[in-house]
Amino acid sequence: MNLEKPNIANKLLRPWWLYGLVALWAVAVAGGFYWLYCYNLAAGPEVDPPLLSTVSLEWNSTPSYRLVVAIHPKCPCTFATIDELNRVLRDAEGAIECKILAYEPADHLEEFQGTKLLEYAEKLPYTQVESDIDGKLAKQLSLHTSGAVVLYNQWGTPFFSGGVTVSRGHEGISPGGESILAIVRGNPPAVRRTPVYGCPIIEACEESCDLSELTAKQ
Repeated sequence: MNLEKPNIANKLLRPWWLYGLVALWAVAVAGGFYWLYCYNLAAGPEVDPPLLSTVSLEWNSTPSYRLVVAIHPKCPCTFATIDELNRVLRDAEGAIECKILAYEPADHLEEFQGTKLLEYAEKLPYTQVESDIDGKLAKQLSLHTSGAVVLYNQWGTPFFSGGVTVSRGHEGISPGGESILAIVRGNPPAVRRTPVYGCPIIEACEESCDLSELTAKQ
């Protein structure tokens, strides 16, 4: 029987490369979290929306307010926007008619039709979803990011613009949604402009969003 005592000093020694791997792993994890943080808070460009008369849109009614929303049908971040719009439109009780401009490139129409996001948007109350070929209507209204909204009064003057989520894909009550409701109810809004978090409308959405989120929604 070998009764020799183990060499504790040798046991405490580890190959230098093992410590290096641990350090690299820690740096990679920290970097990943930092990238995700920056990605979630990366907003689209701020713009000054023009008058509603800039574009020709048909409306079903003559409500006190009209809400124009631009979306990319393949942007998973925009599910959160539709969630918040559902709350806002229901709480407004018919005071807002909503028009959703759904981007469709002229040379790939079928790929952008019938997506889960569009099916979800079509269920919104007081809402029409309209195809926006090559994003021309959205561009005329200076809407460049999926989830961008503009609230107009009955004369077509913009009263609010921006987004209705606090980060990419974040569901829940937002300053933008609350400001829209405040305006509709005749109260001063906390803000009249908020950041928009989503995909660039005229761009490959796969390069801007994590498509695993879209799969999860399906």
